[in-house]
Amino acid sequence: MTQARVVKAALLVVIAACSGKAAEPKPAPSPKPTADPWTGSADVPPPTPAPSLVIDTAGDEPRKALGYALPAYQRVFMYRDQSTMNGTPGTTAELTVAWACKAGGLCSYQLTRFDMPGMPPDPTFETIASATKGEVTVKPDGQVLVQPTTFMKTTPSLVELLKLSIVQLPPEPLGVGAAWFINDAAASRAFTLKAISATGFTVAVDITYLTGPTTTHAMLTFDHGEPLARTLELSEESTMDVGSGPPIKVAMKLTIQPPRE
Repeated sequence: MTQARVVKAALLVVIAACSGKAAEPKPAPSPKPTADPWTGSADVPPPTPAPSLVIDTAGDEPRKALGYALPAYQRVFMYRDQSTMNGTPGTTAELTVAWACKAGGLCSYQLTRFDMPGMPPDPTFETIASATKGEVTVKPDGQVLVQPTTFMKTTPSLVELLKLSIVQLPPEPLGVGAAWFINDAAASRAFTLKAISATGFTVAVDITYLTGPTTTHAMLTFDHGEPLARTLELSEESTMDVGSGPPIKVAMKLTIQPPRE
């Protein structure tokens, strides 16, 4: 499953019992480290090697090291995912997440609330949201391992959203204009350091998926030391094949915002 597919729709789904009805989640039996275990079966696949990072330019002077200090901290934030199809407003999903890190980059996440504005509340969503959680290991350079601890799945994928929200950094000191690339079997990612301030830095990301005509542009701001973006503005455009009819143009906008009261 590619990031392009999992961030388009705004529905909450669950891998449950064979009956297809929502059920209490069953914990994964000794899950192995993995970036995303949801491959259509209940088996957790083995981890894949981390893609290599290639730096193009270190940017302008002055330069400074931007590795994450990985302090202990907690925050609650909301992903807001809005979609349109052929220019017509589609669905909106809001996922509220509790995020907590111990010093050194050992973090955990818990989905605390799922909302679809304009639709009546669904008690099933509350049950599913309360069981969507996992663990995240972040290295000082931003390499990340997201490991769900239950067989619960959301669309948009919370695993993929978290991975989008953490940027791997080069080890060299960087200045404004620094550029680097990360390629893997799913996508090509180009990063540009747009700004450095006393409190953090801003990175632009362009993602080209290799499995389809999908392009993604994102702007992320980070507080110094914290690996998860403080703000995220992401836009994505793609086409969806519907068989005999003409392709559907799908556009998506994703942001990180403060949680609703």
